Amino acid sequence: MKRRSWDIARRLAAGTPLTLAQLARENGVSERTIRNDLKEVDRELGRLGLAPVSFDHGRLVAPPGIVALLPTLDGMDAQSYQLAPEERVAAAAALLVSATSPVTLAELADRLAVSRNTVINDLDAIKASIAAVGLAVDSLPGKGLLVVGLESLRRTLLLDIALGALQQGAPPLVSLLPLGGDPRMLATIVTEQEGPHGIRLTDISFDEVLTYLRVLVGRLERAAFIEEQPPVDGAPFAMAQDVLRYVAQSCHVPCPESEVRFLAWLLAGARRLSGDERRTDVPQIQLVTRKLVERVSEELGVDLNDDYELFQNLSNHLEAVLRPEPVTYPDTDLIREVLAENDEVVAAVRKRDAIVRAYVGRPLDELEEGYIALHLCAALERRRLRSGTMRVALACNAGVGTSQLLAAKLRRHFNFSIVDELGAHEVRLLDPSEVSLVISTVPLEGCPVPSVVVTPLLTDEDFVRIGAAIDRLEPSSVPGDETAQRLWRRLEPVVRRHVEAPDELLDELLRELRGYFRDAERGTGPRGDFGALSPSLRQLLPASRIRLDVAARDWRAAVRTAAVPLLEEGLIEGRYVDAILKNVDENGPYIVLSPGFALPHEGLDQGTVEAGLTLVRLSAPVEFGADELDPVRYVCCLSAVDHSTHLKALFSLVNLMKDERARAALDAAEKPEDVVAVLKDWEAREPGGA
Repeated sequence: MKRRSWDIARRLAAGTPLTLAQLARENGVSERTIRNDLKEVDRELGRLGLAPVSFDHGRLVAPPGIVALLPTLDGMDAQSYQLAPEERVAAAAALLVSATSPVTLAELADRLAVSRNTVINDLDAIKASIAAVGLAVDSLPGKGLLVVGLESLRRTLLLDIALGALQQGAPPLVSLLPLGGDPRMLATIVTEQEGPHGIRLTDISFDEVLTYLRVLVGRLERAAFIEEQPPVDGAPFAMAQDVLRYVAQSCHVPCPESEVRFLAWLLAGARRLSGDERRTDVPQIQLVTRKLVERVSEELGVDLNDDYELFQNLSNHLEAVLRPEPVTYPDTDLIREVLAENDEVVAAVRKRDAIVRAYVGRPLDELEEGYIALHLCAALERRRLRSGTMRVALACNAGVGTSQLLAAKLRRHFNFSIVDELGAHEVRLLDPSEVSLVISTVPLEGCPVPSVVVTPLLTDEDFVRIGAAIDRLEPSSVPGDETAQRLWRRLEPVVRRHVEAPDELLDELLRELRGYFRDAERGTGPRGDFGALSPSLRQLLPASRIRLDVAARDWRAAVRTAAVPLLEEGLIEGRYVDAILKNVDENGPYIVLSPGFALPHEGLDQGTVEAGLTLVRLSAPVEFGADELDPVRYVCCLSAVDHSTHLKALFSLVNLMKDERARAALDAAEKPEDVVAVLKDWEAREPGGA
């Protein structure tokens, strides 16, 4: 039995309360690894005729008689935790490989807590272990030892040493390794990306990837970047991109393209579970996410529907974890603390999570609800941070009392610094260097500062308008918020002013921009919101896929009519439409998302060929059996081929169909080109739009 398993058994026998999360945190490994250690303990218990270790509300429960296991451990004691000779060699190799300047023998001896003679005796073995991966050790007179060679070879050796130390449960050796990042956070990132990318790792491969990420963060924290790597295509590269995007954000380290490629190479060679397949119910989960955000927003009284990052992150999370059997979550003190401080958000999720429970077919446990709440808490924090640097003036002609009431309501939802309250005629005197935004209850003329008009009652629509106004501000107004979509919004009108037929040129420019932001070094360039440069709504929904005032005798005919443009272009197969109709027959009108709007769609394995959208406006609305959401006038058929290509367009479409002004413009459209104009106008003013 390895040392970590022995330690767990000893502590259980002593009656020490233990949890998986606690043991993972103490040993710097994933909970999967601790579960494997428990299997080893259970094997020893079984050999003695004892029951295995069980769980009670997250705590490990030792079976009666576990003390009988202790004599089988061959007298292991605390002294066994000192570095063994082979561990000492590994530790010295890791210290040398990680160093950026020569290391003396005395320094090595001090770090290893041994004599200088011991290091001298180990030196040949140390050099041999380093040379085995293709690195060399130079002895520099008067300076010490310096390892020479590629960063990729250094990473390989560090990964091998770290894996061995973690798997064998050798705390002193682990403490000497240059590992970075919170293993629980990194484990969550990898877990959440397995499902969307169709890569389900075995426990051994999962631990290898997790350990490599700890090596990677540790090296990047020391500005040790990997050299250029050959390209890797397919799901491993896509997963590596997404994993490192979140690692860069969470650990505050840059992750250039070469790092993505090396991780992709590691993922490509990883062992995976049999039956490994990408989730095919991605569009359904994304719409479940959309409805959940909408309902929790209503409960909290804060509109989060325009937060694309929340939609993207939460849908990725639910893709990874929504399964018939609950997924095991890390239960940590930090998470408990965050949830305790945001009990209002947790309560809102618990009260309005029926859409998720209905989809998965079971209740959600406390931690499942908690992790959903964490994503919402992050969105609320982004909202506060986004507005926290802003100096706002209020303009109101109804008196000081009304402006003070308006200020009080705003402070409940935004962290504005309200610097002035004035009449509409006074806004001409404002200094743009002193005020970022004016919020007014009346239209303004001659205002030198960006402004937004709201009602004194501050409705949900007003909060959306304020959010949109914040997003439209120049980057200088909100320091550090220069994003991909802001760049696009500045370029597009320039092209349209100077080019007679700009759409083809704009499409080509957008493709180039996507390529640029994919290749940019994460963490050192623009923020990694690559979804902002995914195909826009008007790109997936051109005039050729729009039909106006079409007659349909019932909902079935409406769905078939909406699918026709996709069928004609070869974007879907005929069985896709049949699958939609069958699903509605069996599960009800899940495709009706808001009053008068239905989005027929199916899973990725039901006959989709290429991403696309259609829009059909019925001449006479039809009933779908969706109660208060009936009758339906607009039917949009969605074809999705993966979890991300269509995501930005879907987000825009669902928001557009809830907007009264946009719906009125759609109602007034006389030809498909008029609808395209509505889409362009919407995306120009939509919060986070491109």
